[in-house]
Amino acid sequence: MPCRAAFDPARVAYAAWRMARGEGERLAGAGLWGMDLFRVGRDDRGLYRLESVSGRPPLAEEALGRFWSEMFGCLFGLGDGSRPRAAWQELTVALPRLAGAFCRTLPRLGVFMREGISGKEDFSDESFWTGFPPYLRPLTGFLHISLQNGDFSREVWKQCLEQVSRVAEVTTAP
Repeated sequence: MPCRAAFDPARVAYAAWRMARGEGERLAGAGLWGMDLFRVGRDDRGLYRLESVSGRPPLAEEALGRFWSEMFGCLFGLGDGSRPRAAWQELTVALPRLAGAFCRTLPRLGVFMREGISGKEDFSDESFWTGFPPYLRPLTGFLHISLQNGDFSREVWKQCLEQVSRVAEVTTAP
């Protein structure tokens, strides 16, 4: 079915009408197959986020998105590791195989960073961040830009390794 077929005007109008009236929760069982509905909400820090209207468990990309949002918040000083740790725990319950793959792949990124510090590796091309699975690319993309902006200096490599270490601390059992 083409994507546009899921967007029947009457169904979309019904969903918009319910949401505008503050009745979005009633859409959870409305049989809106082919549509995932979200509303904009705010967390307790006042940061915007998307909230599922359907009440279904989060999809892999949503659970990962929540984890990375909390992890980058922590890396940028918006709190300690408790929020990303909670998001990680939710992800491990909902998607244990993905969490296992994540934990098996993250050490390889740490090795790459250590080799960069010692000057053994050159990650100046796109293959660095694309060489990792999609679930790590938010981090590898950020690290790649950081390295480029820092002219691949030894100090920036160390900072990147520290960030990988902080992610590892959050994603390993206490």
